Amino acid sequence: MLVRLSKIVRRRNRFYNSCLMTDHTGFSAIWQQWQALRYLWMARMHRHFGILSHDAREFLAAISYYDRALDINRSLSRAYLERGILYWRELNESRRAIVDLNTALRLRPAWPEALFCRGLAHQTAGNLAQARQDFEAYLSSGDRAWRDDSSRQVQLIHLMQGGTGSDSATENKA
Repeated sequence: MLVRLSKIVRRRNRFYNSCLMTDHTGFSAIWQQWQALRYLWMARMHRHFGILSHDAREFLAAISYYDRALDINRSLSRAYLERGILYWRELNESRRAIVDLNTALRLRPAWPEALFCRGLAHQTAGNLAQARQDFEAYLSSGDRAWRDDSSRQVQLIHLMQGGTGSDSATENKA
């Protein structure tokens, strides 16, 4: 039993030493990924507290943590999505939101949640044609979470652009 335990300890020590001593990229990459996710969760907490307390300073702290996460891992599409939503919904900065949501969609093409949120950001910024394209792309994605909302937004934009009645493409998706 003691011999078996010492073999396990030696294997474990060799593994740790190989990660720490010879190949820093393995351990370093894991550590950096963990740090990026830690910053992502800190950003989420600050955003949540900002919503609860209506305190813009919490939103700014959240953005700072999203920035830290993205400094470590530029391919963290979820951070771009969440920061974009924060810019659009809580800080009313649609242009900055669109930049982040574009990046999220570049990293994860045809992501339904990002398409829907970018459509709302475009609509807030007054870019009705782009908003309509995003809502229609969302509807064609097959995702059902915001299907009814997206359909109503397409109809609303159609009316705002001078259309009359309901759009047949929207009716077919519903």
